[in-house]
Amino acid sequence: MGMRRSALALALVGMLSIAPSAHAAEGQAYAAAMTYATPVVALGKGDTLKFTNFDTLAQHDLAADDGKFASDLVGAGQSSMVRGVETLPPGAYPFHCTLHTWMRGVVNVAPVGTGSNAPPTSNDLTGVGAGNAAPDPIDLTPQAEVQKLGDGEWPFYGRDIFNTRDGGKAGPTPAQASSLGPVWSYFSPKGDFTGTPVVAQNTLVAGTNQGWVHALNATTGKVKWTRNVRAPVNGTAAIDGDLVIVPVAQTHSPRVVALDLTTGRTVWDQVIDEQKDGDVYGSPTVFDGTVYMGVSALFGETGDPEVNVRGSVVALDRRTGRPKWKTYIVPDGHDGGSVWTTPAVDPATRRVYVGTGNAYHAPAANTTDSIVALDADSGGIVDHFQATAGDVWNGTENIVGAGPDYDFGASPQLFTGPGGRRLIGEGQKSGTYWALDRETMDPVWSAMTAPPGIFIGGIIGSTATDGDRIYGPDTVGGEQWAIDENGGYSWLSSDGGPLHFNATSVANGVVYNTDMTGHLNARDAATGLILNKIPLGSPSWAGVAIAGGSVFTATGTQGSSGYLVAYRPRTGIGNGGNANEGDEPRSERVRRGECVPDERVQRGKARRVKTAAQRRAAKR
Repeated sequence: MGMRRSALALALVGMLSIAPSAHAAEGQAYAAAMTYATPVVALGKGDTLKFTNFDTLAQHDLAADDGKFASDLVGAGQSSMVRGVETLPPGAYPFHCTLHTWMRGVVNVAPVGTGSNAPPTSNDLTGVGAGNAAPDPIDLTPQAEVQKLGDGEWPFYGRDIFNTRDGGKAGPTPAQASSLGPVWSYFSPKGDFTGTPVVAQNTLVAGTNQGWVHALNATTGKVKWTRNVRAPVNGTAAIDGDLVIVPVAQTHSPRVVALDLTTGRTVWDQVIDEQKDGDVYGSPTVFDGTVYMGVSALFGETGDPEVNVRGSVVALDRRTGRPKWKTYIVPDGHDGGSVWTTPAVDPATRRVYVGTGNAYHAPAANTTDSIVALDADSGGIVDHFQATAGDVWNGTENIVGAGPDYDFGASPQLFTGPGGRRLIGEGQKSGTYWALDRETMDPVWSAMTAPPGIFIGGIIGSTATDGDRIYGPDTVGGEQWAIDENGGYSWLSSDGGPLHFNATSVANGVVYNTDMTGHLNARDAATGLILNKIPLGSPSWAGVAIAGGSVFTATGTQGSSGYLVAYRPRTGIGNGGNANEGDEPRSERVRRGECVPDERVQRGKARRVKTAAQRRAAKR
């Protein structure tokens, strides 16, 4: 099975839903790899909760510390309703596993049901989502001043067609990272954000899991437009010239939609696959007038024992959306090979590179669990490297195969190794980061960076590279790591934490990631030491974009609401100034929940919000 966010990028992102959707009355909680994969569970008052154990190592349950709710003790692949949560009043309720005392978490119950209430009948989003209990990120850290963005953009999931996830010099320095403060925040009441915000032409774009695409002024957070694409956006959009290219995870008929960057008007809307259970979980890359996008099968893999989707890569005309070619990863008569990853493109050789997942049923084709090179113009498979042969697995209750589930879920990236050797690198769920010769597709080196494991092991979140090192996550250990571009180990973080599915980013000597504890982490790229740990207020699987001196991220785990937020260094801190660390400078705050009703494109309005000190003075 393959994972993204970037990312994952990331089939597990779809399953490990910390917050239920606005249209479901049943929340979900999971255990895997001797831990709770959902240590924070958000419910509305009256919602029910289902606990599923994906851990092949032991039985687990979910029991309240105060005895108010409990599930049955269940084994691998089994589920149990958590009895008693539906009667809980609003509040926070710690829970644990009765067999493994280190496994702990908390259920947060909001005053208004996130799923039991009927969905709104109007497309007007204003005021929707009043049940959101998560704090606004802008209230949690001293603010920074609004400043015009400088040079640098982040238009794709991987920042560039090489998928480096490197913002270069467009980000704060390590000295400035310790003073990062929120400039603006933006609240979405119609779904949260699990992709990486993209930024170009002073416009930030991000989509929600309820299908709303938001375009904001990247400097101020002011709404430019919103658009309902009518199905989840669980990946990352791409900005290319005057177009926003959006992946739409419409099960059985996934789509790619192009919107006008200025107005949000739909330019084209193209279905890219019609297989039963087919969907998308990666993000598009645009090169030389062509949009490249992978096809996967998240919901089939996790819910249909008869899933037989063949993963593929699709090339669309950037101007019209018409298909140029479509290449299936596995031959007819086989299944699997899902492309969870975001394609990387080598313009010199005109090759497109993707990672692929396991087979769902035997026999597994030799292009599963592989890094595949395709001709950018014809779509023909030029070459491939298979890291794990014979991997047959699916995540349903009737598991057909017992393969190791060693997909390539982290996206591939192109970089130059020692001696100028042109390499393609990609992290696998086996915990191995592979570096191949880009021409021959033969391994040059590999490094074990994280423990392997079925479903959530190894490397799931996409990695970043800045020309000195490669940076990535250890999913189960909740750690970050760095290796040099010859495969030698540089550092491994010692903080640990919940599972790290999240994509990693780097810019100007600082490594960034979000995590399920609800923090934005900034580390020194050379040493791995924490420079800043900024509270976001709720768990996040979102990626981090760095552009124009600002750092952009989001909150979201496929719940009913979430935030976009921008950070900059606070004036005078980390720049030789004398500002007091506890001071809260004046800032223009944007906390808009207003979106465009009936898909009409309107200009949103920012509002100036007083600082905390000014609000307190006004109350006196």
